[in-house]
Amino acid sequence: MNLYAITKSLTVWLGVLALLCSVGLALPSQLRADTVTYNLTPTDTLAFDGGSVTGSFTLNSVTQIVNGTIIADGMTFTCNSCALISPNPQLTSEEGFLATNGSAYIKLFWAKIPPLPSTITFDSANSFCKGCASSLDYLSAGDTAVSTPEPGSALLLISGLAALPLFRRRRVQS
Repeated sequence: MNLYAITKSLTVWLGVLALLCSVGLALPSQLRADTVTYNLTPTDTLAFDGGSVTGSFTLNSVTQIVNGTIIADGMTFTCNSCALISPNPQLTSEEGFLATNGSAYIKLFWAKIPPLPSTITFDSANSFCKGCASSLDYLSAGDTAVSTPEPGSALLLISGLAALPLFRRRRVQS
């Protein structure tokens, strides 16, 4: 192989690498690792009346923004572009969010552990629904939410795109 061929090959690979980097930056935040979607587990309940709590929320660890829908006692609570909050200003070891439905709302809090774990356990002393079937009902102890592995899908897509030039090059040479 001469110097021209090596330089050309290196230029092609650097171009492919630059393209992959720009695609990674242009991907929606839902596909990047800084955004994690959590699904409440089917066993989550309210402690007082035993009502079910279901739904999911997406948390962006960079912007600290939450989007999601939580259903508690048959009521739907939404959080669109909500900022993470703390249960009280002195307690910085916990974070969570508030989802609303008119004057009713649900607050979900968990221990702040960087980086975000795959399962979070809600703090039952600070996580509650105000305005559900009873006037104030806390989440049961041990209620959790489990993350869904979205960044893996993007990694598979990008690695598949990266392999395309290899297959094309081999086909041309044979």
